[in-house]
Amino acid sequence: MSKLSTALTLATSVLSTCLFSSSVFAADANNEEGFNFKDWYIGGEFGRKRQDDLCNPAFISCDSSDSAWSVFSGYEFTQNLALEFGYTDLGDYSTTSLLNTMQNKAVTSMRGYELAGVVNLPVAEHVNIFTKLGAMYYDGKERSIVGSFDDKGWAGLFGLGLSYDFTPSLQARAEYNFIHDLGDREFAGDHGHLTTLGLVYRFGKNQASAPVKSAPVVEEAIVEETVVEEVVAEPVVVAPVVVEAVQAHALFDFDKSEVKVTAELAQVAVHLVNYPQANAALMGFTDSLGSNEYNEKLALRRANAVAAYLISQGVSESQLSIKPVGETEKFGDNTILSERFKNRRVSIEIAEFNK
Repeated sequence: MSKLSTALTLATSVLSTCLFSSSVFAADANNEEGFNFKDWYIGGEFGRKRQDDLCNPAFISCDSSDSAWSVFSGYEFTQNLALEFGYTDLGDYSTTSLLNTMQNKAVTSMRGYELAGVVNLPVAEHVNIFTKLGAMYYDGKERSIVGSFDDKGWAGLFGLGLSYDFTPSLQARAEYNFIHDLGDREFAGDHGHLTTLGLVYRFGKNQASAPVKSAPVVEEAIVEETVVEEVVAEPVVVAPVVVEAVQAHALFDFDKSEVKVTAELAQVAVHLVNYPQANAALMGFTDSLGSNEYNEKLALRRANAVAAYLISQGVSESQLSIKPVGETEKFGDNTILSERFKNRRVSIEIAEFNK
């Protein structure tokens, strides 16, 4: 079987494993007892590897590059930090030289076992950049008319890549890896360059949480009436009308501050107009994408936008107070795409009062 066929077969197997694991590990992803898969991922990549300083004028012919593929697994400690390990087939490269008037073709096969730390930085809603730093244990074998020779050892590894999240579970990535001193110079040249495209499947990221339910807006409590006896004249005592507290929210699109008018938000406006003595606290929130300074300004714009809408519906400006919270508090998990939108909001709190 050719290397290309082997790589394509492996890639198909990895993708099939990802889809099968979606159902097999769904229960384990949220299981807090025993081993938890929700922070693990697997993947496969296919690309091209090239070796530096292999070819020189003394060779009759030289081919220093070949197809390469890898499979790997990783564990995410946080949204930004992971540990990754895997196996890479670095392909073959060959040289042809003269040996006592005979042509000597030497073919070298190389494979590697990788262990690296990964730093991941979100740059947009679905896009991340990442870097890798670690080591590769390489295992090479050269075959020629002279005989077979082995070369094994450790090489430094540095990677840089870009990823795109199709879903919270499925991610595509493109990356470049520089492998320092990959093999003895006389045996295999010098540094290696590996460029690949691949897919990553994350366990436990396919379970969307139920949306947060807001408390209903209560406009007025029931008035309790005091019964006056006919025989004995007693003063009539009327219990005060308690207007209960109201909690509501308005959600926003990614990096936006335009208000989406909902029935819930319209009810808040009606409540504040009907009860001028009521006061509303507007608190703006964001997700974790972007700097703290930018997110605090975005949170303020969102709270001001909700205030402007309420004022346009007849609410007095004196009834409103505004506080930008930013990303320091959260309603959903920022590491999960399906949860992150819950943090792009303005929360509205109206305390209870006596009418």
